[in-house]
Amino acid sequence: PLDERVAGAKIGVLRDLFRTGEQFAAATEVIEKQVALLRAAGASVTDALTTGLDLLTLMPNLRVNSFELRTAFDAYVVRRGPSSPVKTLAELIASGNYLKGGTQEVRYRETMQVGRLDANAEYLSRLRSQRMVKQRLVELMDRSGVDALIYPVKSLGAPLIGSSDDGVRDNSISSATGLPAIVVPAGVTADGLPLAIEFLGRPFSESKLLQLAHAF
Repeated sequence: PLDERVAGAKIGVLRDLFRTGEQFAAATEVIEKQVALLRAAGASVTDALTTGLDLLTLMPNLRVNSFELRTAFDAYVVRRGPSSPVKTLAELIASGNYLKGGTQEVRYRETMQVGRLDANAEYLSRLRSQRMVKQRLVELMDRSGVDALIYPVKSLGAPLIGSSDDGVRDNSISSATGLPAIVVPAGVTADGLPLAIEFLGRPFSESKLLQLAHAF
């Protein structure tokens, strides 16, 4: 049985991040069972919540991975000090000692082409979009009176080791907006690959999210 602290929790189902189509049906069914379990355990579940935005279409244009990767990596290795085997991302790329192919190599290539971030119009536009979506999500939680929003953090089962984990499987709204979130197991696909639910909260609601995740 679910922890008694689930009873009385106010949870909203963010339908914006439930993908439609046959390839997502099996994963969605697993998530729906967990939503039903929360309701049966006494949680107050508000369904069909939406920001009024097409979040799935917006998502790729909220990401700033390639823009920030080089500066973030370089700052990281500086803090590591003399123990770091490379001193910059450019040095790592030149060494060739990284996983070839897939998303990582694309990110490396893209970030090396980015100039000053404070003068990059596309980067600044994405930051504005992130702030707008964050505001919409918080307003939705306030308007519906919920403690957290839930949705499938991945719309497909986990990828096999060594393959890419992005594209249509990925609902990374937390990392794109900076809102706190925690992922909990939801079940497995017919192939035995794991699926999970994400609980997303307001700024500084980590203690509430930890309580919900532990109870779940």
